[in-house]
Amino acid sequence: MFDYRNLLLFVILFGFVLNLVYWIVSNADSELEGWNGGPWIEPTIIAAEIGLTLGTLALACGALLQSRAASIQLDNAGRQASREKEQLKTAAAQTKAAAALIKPYLDLQVVEQSNQPTTQDTFILHGNRWYIRLRLRNLGLGTAVEVQVTALDWWIDPAHLDEELAKLSGGGAFKGPIVTPPSPMPRDLVNVSFAMKAGEERDLNLQTQVPPSPEKMTTLLEQAVVLAWAKNVEGEEVAVQRLGLRLQFVFETMGGGAAPQLERRIIWRWLTDDEVAQIPGLPTNRVSWRSGRVPANSATPK
Repeated sequence: MFDYRNLLLFVILFGFVLNLVYWIVSNADSELEGWNGGPWIEPTIIAAEIGLTLGTLALACGALLQSRAASIQLDNAGRQASREKEQLKTAAAQTKAAAALIKPYLDLQVVEQSNQPTTQDTFILHGNRWYIRLRLRNLGLGTAVEVQVTALDWWIDPAHLDEELAKLSGGGAFKGPIVTPPSPMPRDLVNVSFAMKAGEERDLNLQTQVPPSPEKMTTLLEQAVVLAWAKNVEGEEVAVQRLGLRLQFVFETMGGGAAPQLERRIIWRWLTDDEVAQIPGLPTNRVSWRSGRVPANSATPK
C-alpha cells in the first residue's frame, strides 16, 4: 500500500516554504516602496503571489492527504476489529462444541431376568414379578447432576379389572399407545435427585401392579412413560430421555415344579419414539410428585 506519510510531509514543507518566500518578498516590497528598484521587482512580486497560491494549494493537498491517511487508518482498524470479532466467534463455537462433547447423555433400558438389557421390543414378566426393571445409564462424557426419574401412568380401573384381564387374555394384534392423558399425579422412581458420573449406571424398579405380589392384585398398569431428567455441571438442562411401555397381553399358565400353581405371564411392548410422540399431556419441563410439579394435560411433547 502507498505510504502517504513522506508525501504529506513534503507537501506541507513545500507549502510553508512558498508561504515564507511570499512573506519575505511582500515585506521587502513594503520596505522598498517608492524606491525604483528596477524592472525585476514586479515579476518578483508576481512570482511570490504565485508561490502563495501554490503554497495554499499544497497545504490544501496536505490536508486532503492527511484526511486520506486517517481514513486508511480507520479502515485498517475496522478490518482488525472484524478479524478479532470473527476470532471470538470461532473461539465461542469451539468452546460450545467442546462443551457438547463433554455433556451428559442419559439412556433408559429394560432389563430382563438375565440381568442384561433386552434387545427386543417385547418382553415378558413371569410369575409373581410385579415390577419392570429399568437401567439408567449416563453415556455422555460429562457428569449428570440433579438426575430425576419420573413415571407417568395409565392404570386399569379397579372396578373393571376382571373384565379387562379377560380381554387381555384373548390375544390379537399388538396394541398401540393409549392416547388419553396420563394420571395427573407423576410417580417418582427415586425419592431424591442424584448425580451420575460418565459411564455410571443405576437400576430402578417400575411397579406394574397394586399391591405387590404375592397379595391379590387390585389394579394393573396399562401404560407408562418414564422420563429421565438431568443437568450438566453448569446447571443447564440436557435432553430428557423418554421410555414408553405398553401392556399387550395377560396369560395364565401352570407353573413348573413339584406343586404346579397357576401363574400369570404379562407381555409388554416398548413403544417407539413416534408412538410416544402421539401421547398427549406429556410434559416438556421437569415434573415431580415430591416437588409438587405436575404435568398440565394441555402440554404436548416437542
